[in-house]
Amino acid sequence: MANLKMSKAEFLENASKFYEQLDENLDDKVQDFYEYESKFDELFTNFGKETLEEVLSNLPDDIRKKKSPNPIR
Repeated sequence: MANLKMSKAEFLENASKFYEQLDENLDDKVQDFYEYESKFDELFTNFGKETLEEVLSNLPDDIRKKKSPNPIR
């Protein structure tokens, strides 16, 4: 099984970027709770997506992967 772990330092770096985005986008300009919630949801979803992509991008190539697009059956 592949190693799907992310180091604490990598995660905290991503979380720090997420916090900076929150700080920039969710300030006194937000007029109501709906706008705040929708922007927070968008930012948090992107944070999760980027974190998951970073973890999955570190996967090694599978040695059992097909080598030929036209295998003989």
